[in-house]
Amino acid sequence: LAILHPIKTLKTILSTIWNAMKNSAIKIWTALKNGVIAIIKAYVAQVKFNINLIKRIVVTIFNAVKSFSIKVWTALKNAVLGIVRTLRKGVLSVFNVLKKGVSAIFNAIKNATVRIWTAMKNTVINRAKALWS
Repeated sequence: LAILHPIKTLKTILSTIWNAMKNSAIKIWTALKNGVIAIIKAYVAQVKFNINLIKRIVVTIFNAVKSFSIKVWTALKNAVLGIVRTLRKGVLSVFNVLKKGVSAIFNAIKNATVRIWTAMKNTVINRAKALWS
């Protein structure tokens, strides 16, 4: 019994020392881990901020390019449409003049033909009447 007591005491001392070393190591490890995680989280947050900033800048640039391109396209489209409409108006005007001229010629031919036909018909009718009378 006397020998067990010093061994138990030595075991208790060694366990206490071991537990103290273990707890100290765990505290040091936890502190280091938390410090590293805090640094990494701050770094990740800064990287996310920088990426979002770059994204906003790129989106702003592309929106400006898009807006400029739309304005240029609209101006070109309107200029081309203006030319096309003017050309169309001119072509229609020329065709209307030609149509009026051709219509006048054909109306003159028709009227002359009707007058000649009517004169010939009346002559034939009058001669036929003269033969019967």
